[in-house]
Amino acid sequence: MLPYKNLIQIDRTHATAIYLQIVEAFTKLIQQGKLSAGTKLPGSRALGSLLEVHRNTITVAYEELSAQGWVEVVPQKGVFVHQKIPILKGQELAGKDEQKSTKVGYAIGTSTFVEAAAPVVASYLRFDDGAPDVRLAPLKALGRAYRSIIQRPSFRRGLGYGPTLGGLELRKELVQHLQATRGLSLDLYNLLISRGSIMGIYMVAKALIKPKDLVVVGKLNYNTANMIFQEQGANLAYIDVDEEGIVIEQLEILCQQQQIRAIYVASHHHHPTTVTLSADRRLKLLDLAEQYHFAIIEDDYDYDFHYQRNPILPLASIDQWRHVIYIGSVSKVIAPAFRVGFVAAHPDLIQEMGVLRRIIDRQGDFPLEKAIAELFQTGEIQRHIRKSLRIYHQRRDRLDDLLQTYLADVVHYEKPNGGMAIWTVFDASIDLQASAQKALKKGLFFSSGESYTANIPSLKATLLGFASMTVDELEEAVLMLKKSIVLI
Repeated sequence: MLPYKNLIQIDRTHATAIYLQIVEAFTKLIQQGKLSAGTKLPGSRALGSLLEVHRNTITVAYEELSAQGWVEVVPQKGVFVHQKIPILKGQELAGKDEQKSTKVGYAIGTSTFVEAAAPVVASYLRFDDGAPDVRLAPLKALGRAYRSIIQRPSFRRGLGYGPTLGGLELRKELVQHLQATRGLSLDLYNLLISRGSIMGIYMVAKALIKPKDLVVVGKLNYNTANMIFQEQGANLAYIDVDEEGIVIEQLEILCQQQQIRAIYVASHHHHPTTVTLSADRRLKLLDLAEQYHFAIIEDDYDYDFHYQRNPILPLASIDQWRHVIYIGSVSKVIAPAFRVGFVAAHPDLIQEMGVLRRIIDRQGDFPLEKAIAELFQTGEIQRHIRKSLRIYHQRRDRLDDLLQTYLADVVHYEKPNGGMAIWTVFDASIDLQASAQKALKKGLFFSSGESYTANIPSLKATLLGFASMTVDELEEAVLMLKKSIVLI
């Protein structure tokens, strides 16, 4: 008999169950040829004694090996290595002996407008473009909810295909949340769950925009949205953005000259300038949409993070879904890795997006959506938002103090009323790209701003995200930034 005690090593401190360690050991012995087909394995009592485990553990391991096809159990005789071991061996096709090329054998097109995602640069500290602090994410609560859901016998019925509009439970919770926090009048038929706000923008563009359609955006705008519209074939018209948001007078002139299909706006915390669209401009925008019959794509990706008590309600709250398509994100609340967002719009558009969803990814992550729905039901999400809001408010104020103390002579900005970053304009005498490279060598990442200012190349500005760093980290980061300034 083989020296099983030496061949099968059990680590009782390992997270892997003991019976699975035994299964893995036997599998390797069979694959390596140390246990050939037809070999009889020791009985559960004998092997249990050798390995110093309960015989039931051996029984369960043999059952697992049998289920995988490695062994067969013969009644009254014992357990034997299977005559037909489940190892696939591919057969090479006969062909002429030729030198193989590493080049692809077919043509690959390239995206005309879409830029590859920038690689995440390793650094000690990061001024991102406005991301939440993942260290605050309610992972324990989310993990408990997820674990509870997948362990319920009833959940097995939900493991198949489901509605393309998203999980029913989360849609119900979001309807209530959006009604309570944003004053939206909506029901289930107004809502589709997406994998983050970017997917929401993409699906809206796919359903709404045809080649040559005119889409209006800010000269300073969320670059990803621009890429989505252009890749869909839209022509972009750019208008200015000032301290009150997009300049409506320029939009009105465009409407008088051309047929506009849609305008993209971030009514709160416009990206990248972080400004809020003023109340009178909101009303004028809705009037123009009614008069000229265009759609308003309202991206409200971080509405939950306002530092004033009475934020202006979204455009969608007074539109009754005639023109406004409202896009939001749960990822900004929890963490970017959990890709959950939503689109709220007229039921006709939502149904069309549901049809398109079928060929994009069919449906969302229902277990995750159910878990997040439970966090809404228990109030965990609402508590997390309140806690994060208080912390981010402190961090915004701290970054404001630090910039005033150390960089007031070289930067200009308006303290934002919400969001997770400060739009910072640098003095013309500063080489922002060289400064960013110098800072990175010191362990600080910040964007040199070219992706934000492509339409205004003379502007030297970037976003300094404050939410993802503690107040102490912010101080260290600003000091690093000050030491990294390079003059032209």
